[in-house]
Amino acid sequence: DLIVVDENDYLPLGRLCLTYCLDVFTRYPLGYFLSFEPASYLSIMECLYHAILPKSNVREVYETKHDWQAFGIPYTLVVDRGPEFVGNDLKDACMLLEINLEYMPPKTPEYKESVERLFGTINTGLLHTSGGTTFSNLWERGDYNSLKKAIVTLEDLEKMLVIHNVDIYAESFHTGLKAVPARQWETLTSNGFFPRVPSSNEELRVLLGRSEQRTVQKYGIE
Repeated sequence: DLIVVDENDYLPLGRLCLTYCLDVFTRYPLGYFLSFEPASYLSIMECLYHAILPKSNVREVYETKHDWQAFGIPYTLVVDRGPEFVGNDLKDACMLLEINLEYMPPKTPEYKESVERLFGTINTGLLHTSGGTTFSNLWERGDYNSLKKAIVTLEDLEKMLVIHNVDIYAESFHTGLKAVPARQWETLTSNGFFPRVPSSNEELRVLLGRSEQRTVQKYGIE
């Protein structure tokens, strides 16, 4: 719900697409992908790549007050039936990473309550208070000129999002959880849980990559 501007000439660029991965047990954000790329397997791949790898440099890069603690290969990945989630690419990646892929039943938005709440918190608590917000609908926006009011660059938004994830959302009391996500994650890891990680970043890129089917011809594979 925000129009970003170019960092050099401050001309409006448009709205971005945000893909999120949330740990349901602790409610700690695992990772995200923010891009002009529409919802696709590429956005899922980049989101999972960010979610799985440790994020040890957020204090230096984004000036957060806390470390981004959560990372690791999920044991189960639950997704809805959007077209970007349906296909062999995600199934193949989950098989290679030993992730149990589960699809939610159709027309069950209540099953997405955890991540929808996170999206709502980002929109209402962060984006709707920024210059250039589009709000959630026309009635809410009224005569507010989002294009003329836009002032946030992509780099600014990235920093705002990381600070919101690490210093605000993860460190705030969650009423549904009845606990603070960061404290839940710390308790989990102190009791013997250690996140699964791939042997290298490059291996993770390969395992998350697209798969293609080809037919063997007399002359080989084209």
